[in-house]
Amino acid sequence: MSALDDLIVWDDTKVAGPARERVEDALRPAAVAAVLARATGSVHDRAEARLVVRHYLGGPLEERLHAARREAASPWDGRVDAALAAEDDPDRRRTIAAAFGARLARFEGLAGERNAARNEAARRVGAPDARALLLRLRDPEALAAADEVERGFVTPTDAVVEDAVQAWARRERLLDGRVLSADVPRMAWLIDRAPLLQDVAAAPIVRRMAGDLRLAGTPDATRCRGPKGVVDALEALGRSLHATFLKEARGGRALALADPAYEIAAGSLFRGLAATRSGLAGAGLPDDDLLLHAIRVEKLIETRRAWGELQAPSSREGREALARRTGGRPFSPQEGESADLDPGPGDAALTGRTFAALLEERLRTRFGNAWFARADAGTYLRDLWAAEVEETPRRMAEALALGTMDSAPLIESCTPTKGLLS
Repeated sequence: MSALDDLIVWDDTKVAGPARERVEDALRPAAVAAVLARATGSVHDRAEARLVVRHYLGGPLEERLHAARREAASPWDGRVDAALAAEDDPDRRRTIAAAFGARLARFEGLAGERNAARNEAARRVGAPDARALLLRLRDPEALAAADEVERGFVTPTDAVVEDAVQAWARRERLLDGRVLSADVPRMAWLIDRAPLLQDVAAAPIVRRMAGDLRLAGTPDATRCRGPKGVVDALEALGRSLHATFLKEARGGRALALADPAYEIAAGSLFRGLAATRSGLAGAGLPDDDLLLHAIRVEKLIETRRAWGELQAPSSREGREALARRTGGRPFSPQEGESADLDPGPGDAALTGRTFAALLEERLRTRFGNAWFARADAGTYLRDLWAAEVEETPRRMAEALALGTMDSAPLIESCTPTKGLLS
């Protein structure tokens, strides 16, 4: 066993003896600095750096902070957004959000200690702070494409998002049309069709799709109902099928070192099924123009937010301003908490969604609009996933002639149909 292998199992089993010594040696500042120096090389070297830095910046304070967050979330048990989405009264929503924020404020001191410890650890390996260290792990090709994606995708869809959000605010009769953080969870379906469709159950749908594709790894979707439940279950299905195949075909090491963009791509690919008419039918949802438009608006916002993650503002104010620009609305309470306390490199989200858009077009061209019901499409996905470990998403797209990882596939995949905003 190598130190890298020991790190891979570290999360599941706190290794002891020689294995623990190898882990401790691998996480010493000099060893981490050496890994970072190699991170500009092969796909494997960059994957190793992501894994090592994640463990290096972790520690007892990180564990204490996550435990405190779980405790502070009570009585919502980490589901305050769900509670806000179910609340019709805007004043009551603000009361719930304020109570949630007050509970979270109780561990701001602990969060400050955690951040100070992470920053000091980053300085020991030559980075100014933990944020700068994490940013060093970003995919340089994703950074190089950021400006083009802003020009070709984000700016051209600014007005679409703003119009959709304002139309929702008017229907909800929000004061002055302002959407507050507490209102955001109810906007998951910008045109609300969910009450008409609550009887739609996700579990039979995801089981059928996995069976049709002859792929293993169906997630538990017994509690998922209605349009949002179905779409969330489809995303979970994509991630689960991908992870299950990779682990069974290539082992746990391959799964741990895989580019995180591929997992996001798998989830985005299946979640995006409901953004097409054939996908609505396959997901057991009605062919409803307003529902389809709502799903595509939400997909548009999610992808714009992915571009926003790549910008990685350092201040809370900067993150909130970018959230309003990309989503036409602020962060929800849980999104804001995550943005403040769980910073990441910020490149995988956009790369994954762009790769998913290219892959979706290839699947539809080769296997038809209902590709998700074809066993040969499942075979294609297995072959693709098996090859991911050795390639970046951009190199994979080039090798398979899927298209260019730029704004064009995002515009095609995400832009809603016109004339359905009112």
